[in-house]
Amino acid sequence: MIAFAPPILFVVAWVCALLGWSAPGMEGSSPFDENALRWMLFLGMGWTILGGAVTYTIFAKGTAKTIGWKTNGFQYEVGFSSFGIGLAGI
Repeated sequence: MIAFAPPILFVVAWVCALLGWSAPGMEGSSPFDENALRWMLFLGMGWTILGGAVTYTIFAKGTAKTIGWKTNGFQYEVGFSSFGIGLAGI
């Protein structure tokens, strides 16, 4: 079920932009393209990648088992780098 989160958030971001709702961090009215981009960065990139960071760090053993890996330092490295990128998107 969680595999559907990125496409769902992508659609939700477009719907929010098409409805004219201001993205978080925006002041007043702004051009549509800027508002849509901010929604994509906030929902489509930020929260999606942050969710990946949680799966690679907090649920490391379960995630490694589902993809056929052993839990190792590389998995945590990917998780913490994803955490930074996700925060930047948010």
